[in-house]
Amino acid sequence: MIERELKPGDSELIAAFLDRRLTDSARREFMVRLDREEALYEVFVETVRYREETRGGAEVVRHPAAGRRLTWVVPASIAALLALAIGSVILLRGGGFFGERSYSRALVASGSLEGRLAGEWYQQDWVRFRSGENVLRDETRSAVRVGVHALDLEIALMLDRRSDAEALLKSIRIELGGIDLSEPLERSYTEILEQLESSKSTAAALERVEALHPRAREFLDFGYGYSLGRWAEAGKLAARSGDRELLRSRGFRATLREARGYDWPSVVGRQLDLIETAIAEREADLDLAPLAAAFKA
Repeated sequence: MIERELKPGDSELIAAFLDRRLTDSARREFMVRLDREEALYEVFVETVRYREETRGGAEVVRHPAAGRRLTWVVPASIAALLALAIGSVILLRGGGFFGERSYSRALVASGSLEGRLAGEWYQQDWVRFRSGENVLRDETRSAVRVGVHALDLEIALMLDRRSDAEALLKSIRIELGGIDLSEPLERSYTEILEQLESSKSTAAALERVEALHPRAREFLDFGYGYSLGRWAEAGKLAARSGDRELLRSRGFRATLREARGYDWPSVVGRQLDLIETAIAEREADLDLAPLAAAFKA
């Protein structure tokens, strides 16, 4: 059994977060700490679990790094404060706050990405391999590309870049054309494109795109293609914009570990090796330019 004490002020910080009393910058800093500090995360999860057990609500998922049950010594006064502080339902997903469904929001929230999106930033210089190179199967390659475009689409909609979003929706439809039985998914993206073309707001389109994500992942993740595409594009954009928080987050590294469980061609495996080496040592500085190139490759 491992016993841990909360740091001074952490109980009040948890209470302020749950009461929605933190500023945007303080909230983001707290979320980063949750992602990086397993002890704080576990105390937070236990707090939310207490609320869910007493009032009912969303499922709470344990931190991906937790391989055993951890307990803490928490003074009664702090425990009472935590119990009283919970004012909202919070759903924690596997991979922490920087899990694969949150990449686009984390990138936009960093504030440093938009300045890097000059011109047709979403255009991809897809690599053409030599004849005989051990490459992905056609459908898996298309699924990877849909994942890349889907991540960029969310970012374009969040930043109200309508023309970029329309171009990305068209690219997604093209890639889905190379995947058997993908017609229902293709129709959904077509409807979103038509909605975007006829509406002044990108918010409704973003809501539909995010709602479509679970279906896209379920259908396109054969061989982990769709998830790998989203992860690689998020890594490339994070490296280009200097978002070290995302690159070093538990959720981002957890996706890498999951991806390594699949049988990738050597050309993909080499890049995963480079990325894993670069982000594994959390105290070392990140050399962002070669890291961005590895994600792109």
